[in-house]
Formats: sequence, C-alpha cells, structure tokens
Amino acid sequence: MGKEITKSNMTNPGNANNECSDHYEAFFKYATMGILVTDSTRKITAINPIALKEFGYTEKELIGEKLDKLIPSRFHASHSHYHEKFKIELQTRLMGSGIDLLAVKKDGTKFPAEISLSNYMANGNSFIICFITDISIRKKAEKIIETLHDELESTVEQRTSELKNTLQQLEKTNDTLDSAISFQKAILDNAGAMIIATDENGIIKFFNPEASLNIGYQESEVINKKTPVLFHDKNEIAAKKKELANKYGILVKDDFAVLVE
Repeated sequence: MGKEITKSNMTNPGNANNECSDHYEAFFKYATMGILVTDSTRKITAINPIALKEFGYTEKELIGEKLDKLIPSRFHASHSHYHEKFKIELQTRLMGSGIDLLAVKKDGTKFPAEISLSNYMANGNSFIICFITDISIRKKAEKIIETLHDELESTVEQRTSELKNTLQQLEKTNDTLDSAISFQKAILDNAGAMIIATDENGIIKFFNPEASLNIGYQESEVINKKTPVLFHDKNEIAAKKKELANKYGILVKDDFAVLVE
C-alpha cells in the first residue's frame, strides 16, 4: 500500500522539516526524467519541468487536466483500465519492469516512452506517481539492430541454400566420398579468404593457405598446437576481458573465451 503522509509522520520539527521539504522539491524540479502525479480520478496534480519540456506544455495547461491529454486517443480505454488495475493492486512498478507505450506532445507528435508507476497516500487521498522516460533513441537503435539482424539472417540463409545446392549437385554426380572431400578442400584452399577452424577448446584444426599467406604461420606450426589468440595483441585481449567483466558482468576463463564472447 502507498505510504500515508501526514504531519504525524514528520518527527523533525521546524527548520529540519523545511530542509527535508526543500530536498524533495529539488528532486522533483531537477530530476532528469519526467515526473507527474495524478489523483484517483486520473487528473494531473503536479508535473515537473523535464516532463513539461518533453510534452511541450506549460504547467498551467496541464494541472487539473486528465492524463488522457498526454496519451493517443486510441489508447485511452486500455490505459484507463490499467490505471484502475494499478489502483487496486497498489504495487510499485520499477523502471526495469516499466511499460512501453506511446505518448503524445502538444503539437501532436507521438514518441515512445517507458512509464513506471508508484503510489502514495496524503490526507486520506490516493495519488499515483508516473516516471516518464523518452526512449526514442533507444527504439531507433533497436530498429537498426533488428534490421541488421534480419539482413544477416537472410545472408546466412542464402549462403546455406547455395551450399546445400552445391552438396546436392555433388551427390548427383555419384562421385566417391574422397572426391567430395577433395572438392570441399579445394574450395576452402582457394576461397580467397582466411579460414581458420578450431575445436570447442580453441585449438586450431584447420588453417587454409590464404590464412598462412596473410598471417605468416605454416599449418604445421599451428594445427593441433595453437589457438587464434596467437594472432591477437595480448594487451587488447586483456582490455577486452576487463571490459566484458566491468561493462557486461561476463567473467571469462581464458583468452580464447574473450574472442568467443
């Protein structure tokens, strides 16, 4: 349940209360995300400067208005239902579990927003706090990643299909298995690109002539002996290992695992 805020909760009298109030006012005013408060009827009772900037309104234009003013009309019914459900459950929705929806600015522009909700009680009345984050940039980045992923999948499918067709043609020729292996080896040996294959532990099992030409090692020097770590700068690998741990929380057991990640 939301915490009841009354004078009896305030144990520090005089200037201490004023100082505490100043802290809360500063937090609300200078927060780096949009914050607005609604009463039980979904009327806006307070809104901070960053939210006003995001939506393009003045405080006078929004105080006392329904929250629907900031939501596309086609979502009014569903949002009202969710608001009522939240009032009944009265449980805080943290940022990590926020709701993604569209918000609408004064000029009609719509933008994706992440909304997190909390609640409190004051003088026997229920209020809901909405934390609003414009995630337009994040959504654009996700769209770019999705497009690149789709393009990659399409390329892989095409190459896989081409390889299957090649293998099918080999089968149709009724050549011996040795001939098929020789043909595949000829493709890899003359691919015009460096091809290096390892086992699950990173030990090099295949090292084609193009790789030997470009890197300078002979097959006999690396096959069943070395991992691709041999061809990378140790300082760069160490830096990447540190980045994986600090930035992503990924702990790797050895240098080859850094390359895998």
